[in-house]
Amino acid sequence: METSWNSKKRHKDLKWGIDAKWPILCYLETSDSLTGDERGLVLELSHKLKKSRDSKLKNTQIIVRPHPFKSHFGNFNELDVFVIPKRGTWPKDEDSIQLYFDTLYFSFAVFGINTSGLIDAVCCDKPIVTLNLEQYGKTQSQTEHFKQLIKNDVLEISSREEFSRILAELLRGKDRRRKQRANFIKKFIRPKGLEVASGETAALEIEKLAYQNIQ
Repeated sequence: METSWNSKKRHKDLKWGIDAKWPILCYLETSDSLTGDERGLVLELSHKLKKSRDSKLKNTQIIVRPHPFKSHFGNFNELDVFVIPKRGTWPKDEDSIQLYFDTLYFSFAVFGINTSGLIDAVCCDKPIVTLNLEQYGKTQSQTEHFKQLIKNDVLEISSREEFSRILAELLRGKDRRRKQRANFIKKFIRPKGLEVASGETAALEIEKLAYQNIQ
């Protein structure tokens, strides 16, 4: 995702029942081959928040962004959990890209088990959080994007017990990895400079490889 997304326009879908006075946590669903059905985990996290003594945390709303190739959240129904969009879709046109951006931009933090969407969240300068759970450990350790997030120290890795505390700290403005996110963008997302689009850089490198193979 490019960092030139429009941050001034809020997509109409983000008005559906969401209370603007309370925080939003964005949950990015991971591909089926890596995590399977994540509805139980969303319910668990939602219940943890509701049990908090912190009023902001207790009233935090969750936006679930479904994976384009999964349908588990099609009929999902839980208080203060909003599935946007209702059906998973790639952000491929102006409207869907704006919606994707808004789900990240208007959240105070972004959660994901093992999705490359966490890198998009970093591009929006959002704290990213995951859980250290045994059932996901193997897939997390084997995917390149996840290894890069760990290597560059931009990811908050939480246990079940620490989850609420970490989110509460983020809500209070204790963002320990902001500097690391900025460095990660310069090093991993825009290595040729912030003014040079990553897609343009990738295209030029592919052309170079193709030219070398022709010679």
